[in-house]
Amino acid sequence: MFIWFCTIGILGLKEIIHNPIVFKAVNPYYAVEFIHVNGWRGYALLGGIFLVVTGGEALYTDLGHFGKNPIRLSWFCVALPGLLLNYFGQGAYLLKHPDAISNPFYHLAPAWFSLPLLIIATIATIIASQAVISATFSLAKQAVLLGLYPRLPIIQTSETKKGQIYIPQINFILALGTLLLVFTFQTSTALAHAYGIAVNLDMLLVTLLVSFAAYKIWRWNIILLILLFSCFLFIDLLFLGANLQKLLTGGWVPVVFAMICAFIMYTWKKGMDFLRKFYYTNKEDVSKILKQLHYKSLNRLPDLTAIFITDVYDKSGGSFLHFLKLNRALPEHVLIVSYVIENVPYVKSSDRFEVSCLDENICNLILHYGFKDFISIPLALYNANDRKMLPFSVNVDSAVYLMEVPNIVATRKKKTLWFFWQEKIFSFLSRNYSANLNIDFYQLPYNRTIAIGAYLMI
Repeated sequence: MFIWFCTIGILGLKEIIHNPIVFKAVNPYYAVEFIHVNGWRGYALLGGIFLVVTGGEALYTDLGHFGKNPIRLSWFCVALPGLLLNYFGQGAYLLKHPDAISNPFYHLAPAWFSLPLLIIATIATIIASQAVISATFSLAKQAVLLGLYPRLPIIQTSETKKGQIYIPQINFILALGTLLLVFTFQTSTALAHAYGIAVNLDMLLVTLLVSFAAYKIWRWNIILLILLFSCFLFIDLLFLGANLQKLLTGGWVPVVFAMICAFIMYTWKKGMDFLRKFYYTNKEDVSKILKQLHYKSLNRLPDLTAIFITDVYDKSGGSFLHFLKLNRALPEHVLIVSYVIENVPYVKSSDRFEVSCLDENICNLILHYGFKDFISIPLALYNANDRKMLPFSVNVDSAVYLMEVPNIVATRKKKTLWFFWQEKIFSFLSRNYSANLNIDFYQLPYNRTIAIGAYLMI
């Protein structure tokens, strides 16, 4: 990317040197005069001008991997100068060669450099795509951990970099979506309408979310907040108004896709909230279960450590009751594990564990994670052993993991969500949210994990 920005900057600088009058465009007088002379037609052209700034948004997709300072440094020292020089260079070239309006970028390069420039542009496109793909993985992971999307297997691809992850399902959706867009729009010019309105709405949402964070979290003065963010909001809305004309010519694609994603997330969250309120919290507490089943008379299973994975709202131990009823026996060591996602990116290892014991051999372990942390139950148990957090040592390499997988069936008898078909969608999502996905999500060993089903009507 450094080579790319340097190349386009040099190409633009060459034309600026030959025609420096183009710098008059910096004067806002010409923009005001253009709107004044052309009226609404000039305002509508803002939609085309907006495409100049859309590429800068892609740079921020790698923010989670590199941090604020590297992104700022690369933007102000490399990307911004290269882009400005190239855009001004295109303007300078068009002032002398207005007939090159169809593709001024490639006209900047001499004929012998056309093929190398095409190769560099292709490589830069691949690199920029990688940034978007990795950012999508990060966003999907955060949505899963915040309970806004069904659990997906998240593969950690680096032992040292927490942000380097891979999600096969998201990768497949991105590949399928890319192919559909390519075959539907066929040219980058046709796709520009969809791309422009997507980035415009993204900028608008960022402005609203940052202003909300500034008011609620950073506790900014309300007057300062209004003065600052009203300027950004005005600019965003100004361009959005100009971009709305593209809605019927491709701009509807990102809007519809965003609405579908938002609806799926809303359906999943409301459905899971219902499960926690009317299913998990209504189950009997594990201490009562032990008394009812005559804890002391249960047979013991020596040398067996059973780890029951459950929801933090489920005080029954998940599949613990099913296990006891089926086997009429109690493992030598029982560990009931659940996790909580805090409203912070990362949780320190020292704050990860919350332990409470019902008995010297039966303990409840709550794991605290941030929304950017990597979840691995076996790894957490290794750390708990090292820190001696439990009254007994867990043999992670031989322990058996058990989890409850609810089989949810939508019926018209109950009104859980807005519509019956919405309940059917939640039922479909939950059925596809299978035991295998849970095993991959928690990083559990397949050969020592047992899934026990539960039937539930909504």
